[in-house]
Amino acid sequence: MEIKASSKNVRVTPRKVRLVAEMLKGLKASEALARLEFVTKSAAKPLAQVIKSALANGKNPPAGGQAPELTIKNILVDEGLKMKRRDTSHGARYGGGVKIKRTSHVTVILTEITKS
Repeated sequence: MEIKASSKNVRVTPRKVRLVAEMLKGLKASEALARLEFVTKSAAKPLAQVIKSALANGKNPPAGGQAPELTIKNILVDEGLKMKRRDTSHGARYGGGVKIKRTSHVTVILTEITKS
């Protein structure tokens, strides 16, 4: 059973989010949230929100069962919208450049831990 949650147009660049996401793959969801509390990167807070959302999606167990222990199967980070702003820091000499503000689409996929 796979459980998904996503967040779109997160105002952090995809490259920065991928750095934090790589260290969380394969961990239990509760352990990943505990680790994210101590990460000082800007991508830690949006990733924690998406993982909490995925846990809430998987909270309701099937009839008569217990809530399963969930692990992070995959975290997908795609590029979102790009906001373009005029850069006037060059003054009158060079004209205006363009600053690109990047966003991310984050998808977390959780799966049950198989007991063998």
